Amino acid sequence: MDHQNSLTIYGHMQVKTESTESMGAFTVTKFVLKNSQESDATKVVRHFRFTNWPDKGIPDVKEFAHFIRSADKARLESPKSPIVVHCK
Repeated sequence: MDHQNSLTIYGHMQVKTESTESMGAFTVTKFVLKNSQESDATKVVRHFRFTNWPDKGIPDVKEFAHFIRSADKARLESPKSPIVVHCK
């Protein structure tokens, strides 16, 4: 399902899905959060989701290392933008 440019409202908070990129073993989604009670209060949040974690055992080391490096690179490139990282 494509959620790009979808907008969801939670009280006075608006959450827009700006983009979703599949990276094989994980996805990266960029959200823009806006507080409707404040004129220009927006925040970009990137969501890293590792999707290849097996139900039992450990993930492929190379895939997981790529996931961690990608999240770390994003953190260094935009230190003021929060990042959410999790698996399944």
